[in-house]
Amino acid sequence: MVVALPLLLSASPALSAEIPFDLETDSLCFLNFDPELATMGLLGKLGAKKGICQGIAGTAAAFLENVEFDPSGEKPASERQARGLVRDAIRLHKRGCGDRVRIPGYSSLNELCRDHRRMFLKRSLYYNADIALHEILAVLPRFLIHKAKPVTKRPDRLRIHRALESIERDLEAGRAPLLMYYSHVVLVHALRYEASDGRVARAVLDVYDSNVDYPRRWTVEYGADGLPAPGNRMIWNVTPSRGSCR
Repeated sequence: MVVALPLLLSASPALSAEIPFDLETDSLCFLNFDPELATMGLLGKLGAKKGICQGIAGTAAAFLENVEFDPSGEKPASERQARGLVRDAIRLHKRGCGDRVRIPGYSSLNELCRDHRRMFLKRSLYYNADIALHEILAVLPRFLIHKAKPVTKRPDRLRIHRALESIERDLEAGRAPLLMYYSHVVLVHALRYEASDGRVARAVLDVYDSNVDYPRRWTVEYGADGLPAPGNRMIWNVTPSRGSCR
């Protein structure tokens, strides 16, 4: 039997992890359910209706992890060249690699996105389907059981705890983890624990949520036994990390 010990804040002066993120510069230049998606074939029509949240989160994460901007350089000479750079960054992100693609002439993802909006819509649309197939499908049976129900059983509370631990490890490694809950995926850029009576009372996650244009948070309440309390929604870490980086 696996027993989770209560988390004591006194045991660690800073139970938190984060990576640099600025919503104005590190977000894409469109929101989820963008109507222009409907002009991009059957997959685009589905994306305009159902959303492409994991594709947006994954694309933004790829730029945090795998892109180095060089505003002093010359901008990509063509749409094709820009598309190739974005494709390379997403390819590295899928594999969980730390290598970086240099993108000259720009200082941020949002700036690049404004110049190549339709291309980024397509890249996000394709990455949305890719993450659904490779990361979300693996947890789909449990997701369908739990997506709308508050968690009550101890094994499921432990799964939430382990998901938070994996998100913390990703952040500490400089990754931008993708968090799935209910029917939505967001990018996590900070995780911290808040205390009450020397114990963890809640985990607070700062997220990039493509449904809105302002900062959002997701909170997991903790119980006295050191596990997420009954009543929380199930969460999953669906951060891509496939294959070898060699």
